[in-house]
Amino acid sequence: MAAGGSCDFDLPCESVTIQSSLTASASDSCPSAFGALSGGFCLRITVIGCGYVGLVTGACLAEAGHEVVCSDIDGARIAQLQAGRMPIFELHLEEILASTRKAGRISFTPDAGEAIRGSETIFICVGTPPRESGEADLSAIDHVARQIATEARSPKLVIEKSTVPALTGIELRRAITAYTRNGDLSFRVASNPEFL
Repeated sequence: MAAGGSCDFDLPCESVTIQSSLTASASDSCPSAFGALSGGFCLRITVIGCGYVGLVTGACLAEAGHEVVCSDIDGARIAQLQAGRMPIFELHLEEILASTRKAGRISFTPDAGEAIRGSETIFICVGTPPRESGEADLSAIDHVARQIATEARSPKLVIEKSTVPALTGIELRRAITAYTRNGDLSFRVASNPEFL
């Protein structure tokens, strides 16, 4: 996979950025303090998966001023985060989450459908453990693709951030298209590989 990520739609990958892809749909409901951070541009972002990759991604996006909702299949983890307790250790993460929660820029829900419906951009940060064969188990990615396709009511930019083989973005887009109930919705898919 290229260091700059990959995409599967008809634009050069270098020209695909979150801001340029969604400038026209930026949320008017993002916290007003955000204006000082980026001239008023704000996205409603869902992060699915609250492990190391997802929680750090969500915290950093919220710190940058975006409105972030994090969701996870593990209800106990979500309850821990809602109570202000950390399920993982990452230097400074606890302080960043505390300040962004206080500012109203990050929240946590076990209801992925609600999070998907309320966002413009979705980061997929779920586990892809190796199978006995050594290949990545992409069943969690497929599960999230199905959730996005069935819950979305508006166009979405779906960003795959999990550790996956090359060309997974193409398969993700095919899966979302196959599972979608509304043929009028458009989904853009991009890859933003994790760098731990």
